[in-house]
Amino acid sequence: MAFSLKKTTSILLVAALTLVVACFVFYRFYLHSMIAETIQSDPDNSIFIPDTIKPTIVKARQKLDQEINDIPYILDTLNLDFDDILFIVDNVNSDQVIAAINELDRSEIKSEDQVFNILKKNIAIEGYDLEIFRSTFKKKTTLNKIKRGLQIIKDRQLTTSVSIPVARRTVKQILLGNRPKIEATLQSL
Repeated sequence: MAFSLKKTTSILLVAALTLVVACFVFYRFYLHSMIAETIQSDPDNSIFIPDTIKPTIVKARQKLDQEINDIPYILDTLNLDFDDILFIVDNVNSDQVIAAINELDRSEIKSEDQVFNILKKNIAIEGYDLEIFRSTFKKKTTLNKIKRGLQIIKDRQLTTSVSIPVARRTVKQILLGNRPKIEATLQSL
């Protein structure tokens, strides 16, 4: 029994459509969870992390843990609560982020204030004056970190319609995973 060209084309079309749907479901529902889980897990117990980069992951994890530990103190200083940070993460517009990154990439960066001004010019979150973040931004950021981050974004082509939403959901997943710890510390302040 030979397949006709019509049947072969139909089978290939159904297979391609199934693959597209599977990729979309993976991207939409699982990728950010896998990334967040991998970032937060013990690198020695992760099958997703090659041995050659485990030391780098351990250092990144230590930095992430410190940043998470700092969140309650930052929120307290800014008179914000945990839900404010979730709202901001949820409502950052991808196109605005891309516009800010593109402008930073075209600019000769000379100061943290210049970078903050570009971010503030391009990114708006309804109900929040981003100016309240300037002091914290300047304390937590250096020109070298900014330039290195922009280079990584450029090298890895991270300003795509896929990477920013995945980053947003990954950050949100990490925040939600640490919510009890953050809120407990915030309540004790």
